Amino acid sequence: TLSFLDRNKSPICMNGALTPIIDCIDESQNGTTASKLACSAIANLIEATDNMQTIFNHGCIPLLISALESESESVRRESARAIGNLAVSIEYCDRILELGASRRLMSCFQRRNSECQRFASMALGNMSSNVKSHSELMENNILGLMKNEFLAFLDPKQCSDHETVRYCLLIISNMAVAKQSHSF
Repeated sequence: TLSFLDRNKSPICMNGALTPIIDCIDESQNGTTASKLACSAIANLIEATDNMQTIFNHGCIPLLISALESESESVRRESARAIGNLAVSIEYCDRILELGASRRLMSCFQRRNSECQRFASMALGNMSSNVKSHSELMENNILGLMKNEFLAFLDPKQCSDHETVRYCLLIISNMAVAKQSHSF
């Protein structure tokens, strides 16, 4: 798609194409394919940091978070990727937290689809760099999820994705820097 090319990312956001893309996120209105493509396009567009504020201002975060509950693995994967790309920024991460994304991302992670797990763990890893997320992540048993993933990684009978484990290690290291996490 056009959103993959770096030179197209800013013009897409600045010249009116963002609103129709965001409108396609709602799977119930547009179908699974349109929703997946819209979430994927948003994830790609967010990679250009100058687009983050524009995308944030268009209010697509609630739609992306709702898309995490799709029956479609590809929609969940792409919405997790978009949320993860946006969660790199503390400001946007705060809003993502307020809207309850961590619980939904953790639910995505538990479905054992390797691509969904990878992008859910990437998003959780980016969110965990924000100390404000630690209490909520701990209350939702993020450490138990990470422990289970590490055990699956060590078990030769189980499938485990190296990238997912790498993101899980990032979560643990991000959580370890905050003293309040040590009390759990």
